Amino acid sequence: MKVSAPHSVLKVYFWLVEKKELSQKDLRDLSNLSERAVRYALEFLKKERLIVEIVNFLDIRSKIYKIASVAHLVEQRSCKSQVGSANLPRGLEI
Repeated sequence: MKVSAPHSVLKVYFWLVEKKELSQKDLRDLSNLSERAVRYALEFLKKERLIVEIVNFLDIRSKIYKIASVAHLVEQRSCKSQVGSANLPRGLEI
């Protein structure tokens, strides 16, 4: 399978695979990418459903990112089937 994604996306994905869970600041520091490039990469990966965003309870202003697991994706689909055809807000669609 050939992956077609910008270099910043691949770099962010690599660090998430290596470190399991990272904040946006940690990703910026490890990858040596600009804040804007890291934000773009995270949005790209979330849109493709390759990562999940979790609230960081130690610092509620920041979020933790990690690779999406199969179990997490199945849980999302099951929640959607329970909600039915309700219109979810943009960004919450599954």
